[in-house]
Amino acid sequence: MSNKVNLAYIQQTDEERGMFDDVEMRFLKAKKLKLALVCVPNYGHMNPMSQLAKACADRGHEVHVMTIDNETRPKIEKLYEDKPEVKLIFTQGPAQSIC
Repeated sequence: MSNKVNLAYIQQTDEERGMFDDVEMRFLKAKKLKLALVCVPNYGHMNPMSQLAKACADRGHEVHVMTIDNETRPKIEKLYEDKPEVKLIFTQGPAQSIC
């Protein structure tokens, strides 16, 4: 086995190697993804999740956010009131927050 390294390959940038072409092309070709984002119902987790969900919905993807239904539901619904195309799904769970 040879220990020689292809210096020409190493000196190329990721773009020149085509490292990102496939990923970018797949993303551009994806007409509409169906996404299910699942998170615990704590505001500290749901707030960043809401930004991700909204960004995906803005790009035309179908987004469902799933979490446990408890006393935080009004706060969670408020996070998404400006983006009705994001579907919220609340499942049965403990009546109180576990964290």
